[in-house]
Amino acid sequence: MDKARMARALHKLSALEVSKLAKRSSSGRHSDGGGLYLTIDKAGRKRWIFLYRDRQSKKLREMGLGGFVETSLAEARSKAHSAREHLKAGRDPLVASKAAAKLSTVPTFGEMANSFITAMEGQWRNEKHRQQWRMTL
Repeated sequence: MDKARMARALHKLSALEVSKLAKRSSSGRHSDGGGLYLTIDKAGRKRWIFLYRDRQSKKLREMGLGGFVETSLAEARSKAHSAREHLKAGRDPLVASKAAAKLSTVPTFGEMANSFITAMEGQWRNEKHRQQWRMTL
């Protein structure tokens, strides 16, 4: 059998089918192909996951891609595509995802406090008041 026929089909679900599955709350995993699944648990909670096999340990791994309400089918497909690209490059998509989250530019409390003081100090009457704010924060 040739390789093209052996490849797994992608985009099995349509937006209409996903909507119907969500309304029926059919518990289980519903495949969109290529490792992307809509998972509905017995309580009716819905989320997108990407299943893949770890190259070293050969264990099946599950990567969360977002909840059903906040993540559309198109977004889930895009995230799954990105995860497949990491796998092709020999990287673990979960590790890559966590590394990207660490690189996000969320300021620390100290940075926010300093920027607040800088923005507000023109409104304070005297240096003592400025010092009180610095000491408090």
